Parts: sequence; C-alpha cells; structure tokens
Amino acid sequence: MRFNSFFIIFNFLILAVPTIQAAEMNLPEDKDCALYSLTVVPEGMNCPKLASPEPRKILLINEIKDPQKQALVKRVQAYWDALIEARFETAYSFLAPAYKKIISYKKFHKTYSQGQGFWKNIAFYELACQATLCDVTLRLNIEFTYPRLSTPIKNSSELEEQWIFNEEDKQWYIVLELK
Repeated sequence: MRFNSFFIIFNFLILAVPTIQAAEMNLPEDKDCALYSLTVVPEGMNCPKLASPEPRKILLINEIKDPQKQALVKRVQAYWDALIEARFETAYSFLAPAYKKIISYKKFHKTYSQGQGFWKNIAFYELACQATLCDVTLRLNIEFTYPRLSTPIKNSSELEEQWIFNEEDKQWYIVLELK
C-alpha cells in the first residue's frame, strides 16, 4: 500500500503538476514542450523559449512607516505563525467576529488543519488599504517531505487575504470566504 501511494504522489508531482501549471500559463500544446518549458529543455527539442517572470519584491516590515499597517502586518504574521505551529485556537481568534458567529471552531479546525506540517512560512508582497479594510498579498511557502524522496519538495503559493479593522477593540481581523 505504501509503495503504491508513493507512486501516485510521485506521478502527480512530476507529471500532473507541471502539466496543470503549463495550461494555466498558456504554454505550448505539445505536452513534452509544455513540461520542459517549466524546467530545462533538452538539446535537440524544438520548444519555444519562455520569458521568466519577474520575481516579486518582498515587502520588509521595517519599510512600513504607517503604524496601523505595522500593526496589521504583525497580526497577519501572528495568525500564520499560529496556523503553521498548529495552534488553531489562537488562529481562530484572529477571525472577524461576524465570521465566528457563522463558522464554528470545529469546522475551522477541520478545514485548516489539512495544511499543518506542509506550511513553512510567509512573506509579504503588498498591502492595499482603504480606511478600515486592507487587501494583503503574501507568499506562503510549503514543503512536502515523503519518506522515499531524498530531498523535500518545496513550492509556494501567492495568497490574497482581506483584513478588517475593528474600531471597538482596535484590532485587525481576517475576513475569510464562506464556503
């Protein structure tokens, strides 16, 4: 059973993920070219060259001068630290009060505990704020280790979150989409 699950995961990571990424990036129809476009094209293959995307600039906390934005960044970091460290009750406390009236802690835990162990850290890209509402763009770094692989598989995802400032207690809270 373990042997089969290894090959299923391996095939998905090696074959399916690059193909999915290729489709999302409008890469060539030729599967071989699409796969190699995401890595190194072997000599002799006639595949179109792709421009590498410009890396996003990481927003450093010491670059933020607005005290309210500094407080927001600290809250976002504390929220993700709680999720990464599997402190789900603490993470739940960062949710907007209206959200907590609709979604129980049990449901929140069930949903977010699935990333536990894979999430490693975050980096901030952008804060776009209007009054008491901010859109936060960040990168979530993940790492997957499988016993039979010698090195962990690392990846990252760009996330956009909305945070709202509560005037009553002067705190920022994450606003999650209801599903």
